[in-house]
Amino acid sequence: MKKVVLVLATIVPMLAIGVWVNPISVSVPEEESPCSFYPTACFQEMDGEEEKYAYLFCRIENQIKDQIKPNIVHVDSIKHVFSADEIYEAVFAEVTLEVNCYEICFWTVDERGCDICEKPLIRDFCCVAAEEEPEQDEVTLDIKPLPSSVSVYYGLNPGQTGFLHLYDCTGNVVDKLQISNRGSSNLGEELTPGVYFVRLEAGRTRIVQKVALTH
Repeated sequence: MKKVVLVLATIVPMLAIGVWVNPISVSVPEEESPCSFYPTACFQEMDGEEEKYAYLFCRIENQIKDQIKPNIVHVDSIKHVFSADEIYEAVFAEVTLEVNCYEICFWTVDERGCDICEKPLIRDFCCVAAEEEPEQDEVTLDIKPLPSSVSVYYGLNPGQTGFLHLYDCTGNVVDKLQISNRGSSNLGEELTPGVYFVRLEAGRTRIVQKVALTH
């Protein structure tokens, strides 16, 4: 499986009791890859101390909020004894995710449960359905950015109905549309520049695609 290693990912502040063991890089699947993978991150001992115990944590959350399903979909931890200035690659338990967009977060605590990293390491990624040759009876979705909205082209099975949802980067619903058969439509009105997600739901099929508006 192809992986891309991202150093200096997006950082979100967290109150820390001591700066001892920090996550410094994370590896996640590329968007085109199947969403069954082993979350992996590198952690570094920062204080120059020997035999330092640390619990390394990984958490994955839905980026698109769902009132039915829980937002947190995966949590795992590893205990490791660090030597001075050691960089340790932690490979967490395998996780299989549905087609959706997620946030993955890594951090560390000591044996008392106190934070011992300066800041957690956070990365956003999407599990996107693999592209296949279109067939007459399959569900399809194609999106294109417009100056202030998103153009959507969809195809459902004959007689099938479904829904299109447009989410902003915080997971809030911006627009919603009921659809049937095949057609096109525009989602959103006077949208500001940024990243958005289009989700198509039809029967058991779920397709999520990301689009960026730059104006």
